[in-house]
Amino acid sequence: MRSASIQLISRTGGKYNHYSQNDYIVKNKWGHADPSKRQGAWIGNNHDSKGYVTEYGVEGGVCLGLAGTYLMAGKNWETFKPYIAGERGKGLVRGIVNYQEQLSKIGNMAAMKTVLHTILKNNNVNFINENRVSPTNTAEEISTGILNNIEQGFGYHLSIKRAGGGHSLAIRQEQGKIKLFDPNYGEVTYPYEQGRCEGMATFLTHLFSQYYNKYFLISIERYALN
Repeated sequence: MRSASIQLISRTGGKYNHYSQNDYIVKNKWGHADPSKRQGAWIGNNHDSKGYVTEYGVEGGVCLGLAGTYLMAGKNWETFKPYIAGERGKGLVRGIVNYQEQLSKIGNMAAMKTVLHTILKNNNVNFINENRVSPTNTAEEISTGILNNIEQGFGYHLSIKRAGGGHSLAIRQEQGKIKLFDPNYGEVTYPYEQGRCEGMATFLTHLFSQYYNKYFLISIERYALN
């Protein structure tokens, strides 16, 4: 994350923990050119219109797997990091993304929601409902729209899409704190008091104006946490 963004988090009363899904993919060799070395990750590749490989394995991203696992095990950052580095955590991330890649390959991404809900339910994280925020709004209105859907004690999967791709983020609101996990950059935490968090509102506005301003669909899934 850019230094100006980290300074904004600090200035508005937040705490930042760095993370990079790209580093995670490289460390686990999930995007290795040799499928036999991918340690259980999807053995297919993505190609362009001329048949050239554009992405080996899941090197394009494992954000859905990381966001889903954060809803299962992200209560504490100091335990979450070793969890996703361990075999069970890697198995969950890899399993979710393997399903995603295979369903995408056969043109059945509509089934991915059911797959994700089932995996989370098997880990005591239960889907409740889904709402959408209009991407035609300003970044500030998107921030407000997201926070208006947040209630204490729940977890949230934010799915944002643009032409040619998408991204997943997760939010946990518990124990007087609101925490946003972006697999590209890490975790941002703010105090959450009396149903308000001006710091997170400011940060979300910054995030959707500076990092994700080309996305045209934003859905928010609510989950009961374990």
